[in-house]
Amino acid sequence: MIERRVFWLAVSFLAGGGTMILEITAPRLMQPYFGASTFVWTNVIGVILLALALGYEMGGRLASRGASHRAMGWILVAAALFALVEVFAFGRLAGALLPDSGRLEDLGPTRRQLQWASFAAASFLFAPPVFLLASLPPQIVARLSALSSPGKAAGDVLMWGTLGSLLGTFLPTYLVIPVWGSRACLLLAVTVLGLPAAALLLRGRRGTAAAAGILLLALPVVGPPGGPLRGPLGGEKLLLEEETPYQYLRIVEAPAYGEGLDPGRDRQELLRIDEGVREFHSVGPLPGRADSGGKYYDLFAVLPGAFPKHRALEAVILGAGAGTTSRLLDATWPGRFSRIVDVELDPEILALAERFDPDRAKRPVRGVAMDGRGFLRLCDEPWDLILVDAYARQVDIPFHMTTVEFWRLVRSRLKPDGLVALNVSAPDVGAGLIQSLARSMREAGLRSLHCTPVPFWGNVILWASARERRGGWGSLRAPEPLSRIHARASRFDLALEDDGEGVLLRDDHAPVEWLTERSLESAR
Repeated sequence: MIERRVFWLAVSFLAGGGTMILEITAPRLMQPYFGASTFVWTNVIGVILLALALGYEMGGRLASRGASHRAMGWILVAAALFALVEVFAFGRLAGALLPDSGRLEDLGPTRRQLQWASFAAASFLFAPPVFLLASLPPQIVARLSALSSPGKAAGDVLMWGTLGSLLGTFLPTYLVIPVWGSRACLLLAVTVLGLPAAALLLRGRRGTAAAAGILLLALPVVGPPGGPLRGPLGGEKLLLEEETPYQYLRIVEAPAYGEGLDPGRDRQELLRIDEGVREFHSVGPLPGRADSGGKYYDLFAVLPGAFPKHRALEAVILGAGAGTTSRLLDATWPGRFSRIVDVELDPEILALAERFDPDRAKRPVRGVAMDGRGFLRLCDEPWDLILVDAYARQVDIPFHMTTVEFWRLVRSRLKPDGLVALNVSAPDVGAGLIQSLARSMREAGLRSLHCTPVPFWGNVILWASARERRGGWGSLRAPEPLSRIHARASRFDLALEDDGEGVLLRDDHAPVEWLTERSLESAR
């Protein structure tokens, strides 16, 4: 009797582990195609919860009819086969569901299509195996009830299933995904589910079924399919692909667009994250040039012109990526900075900084891998420049780095005449996102707010001072490599007055994703 009880609890443990591996891996597989927005996570969690609920109901019905070794074995086989199909088919299905890429102004409807596409992908690929696995606990409880009281049986199954789920939670995140990747994690789920499947079918003494269960154990030996999770666009070359504990990274060599560049001739390395198609988070250096070709990094690099000529400056960049902004600051203002700190959440991105800046070791730059707001909270040193370029996804600023509480922390870390600047993906300057950010910054005590669009790129630099200052963008001095972008941007610079418009963003209420979507829609 003890052996039978241990057997069923082991099945419960492995089934719980396999289920959680699938649940943890699902969002990771979806990130390269649909991102990791709140909407995507809601779709994944909602689909999985519905599959669990329906599976529990089905399991109760099967248990009332008599739970058999053979039936449960084949349920595990089917769930494992679904996981195996996901390894090979998910990329194709996700690619087919993706909307066409387009300009920044077109992202409003595209984001809504992504939300529905992520729901469809989760429903087709992740709901079936979770539904099947959820049907097992009621059946195992029914088998154990013959060996002990129903209450004891239910408690034991829940405990061991949860312990398996606990292992299935930590193993992918801390070991399998960082070392081998998401598809290898799915193959682990196939193996974990194949073990109890083979055991159940063997106990059922069905030769053919037993052979199928044993064959299932051998399938992962085939290994995950070769090639990238997501291929490059036409005209691009994929140079690096990596899954980190935080996100999915790609470096591509692509046609170079911007000031003085010919896309048919010039090439530039770009860092793309998660679902990014044409968006980039860092750019490689252009041969013989100190600027980035008129991208928003160049506007960040103009800001040191607000300070006295011979003053040594200190800057911190929150969301520094692979160090593009720090490279430009030091390259366009040589010898001007005594210290630049790159703060980036993902240490794997910081590790790419030397690739994007071969001279990084010669610069006064230090990288710190942590959350930007956490860095300011823990480091109480004052700064001349605080540049905020943190993005949770392609166009969404992390909400905790937009609120009044965050801007108060920023102001407390600025020197008396220090400046803070924020990169905002908002092609419509008059949209609610800019107004809400400006209102929140002003509420925190920041002064002389200006909004400077990046010509031709759809970004906006929102910048302010710790105290009142005269003059806007045109009053800043620009070094020669940035003189043209400085002159163009000066024509569009706008001083933001306190008109009371916008949402006051607080830590407990900061609808940044909603404001971003409205901003993109209004720009169409």
